[in-house]
Amino acid sequence: MAPAQRELLTRVAEDLEQAIAFDTEEREIWGSPGYPISHPDRLAASRRAAQRCYAPEGSARQLQAMIADGSRVERLRALRAPTLVIHGADDNLVPPAAGIDTAQCVPGAQLELIPGMGHNIPPALGPLLAHHITAFIELLPG
Repeated sequence: MAPAQRELLTRVAEDLEQAIAFDTEEREIWGSPGYPISHPDRLAASRRAAQRCYAPEGSARQLQAMIADGSRVERLRALRAPTLVIHGADDNLVPPAAGIDTAQCVPGAQLELIPGMGHNIPPALGPLLAHHITAFIELLPG
């Protein structure tokens, strides 16, 4: 991870309004370049998320848990459930190579790299994602 990305992920808001501002900014940075979301819509989504659950320490705990968990490769290789991996081809937080690697680790997994998608699920992608998920489910046995 680049130092600038690490800095964004580890900053701590002083209050609710700053948390909303940080989240709004991060939605732009990690968002989907092929499916941009306007600033007012990002701000509204950030405000809804903060009002639903404002836990300033939560992001830091999530990042610490991800680091402490270590490699998931052996657990992924042990999966036997039908698996669809969807990853943004333009994700600048978790690179597409990570999605490809995940799909390669899960026996029989199907991978869908979505052009223009970053590290979010913008509303405009809903129909395409629903198509991929439905097509995957329709191929399942029984």
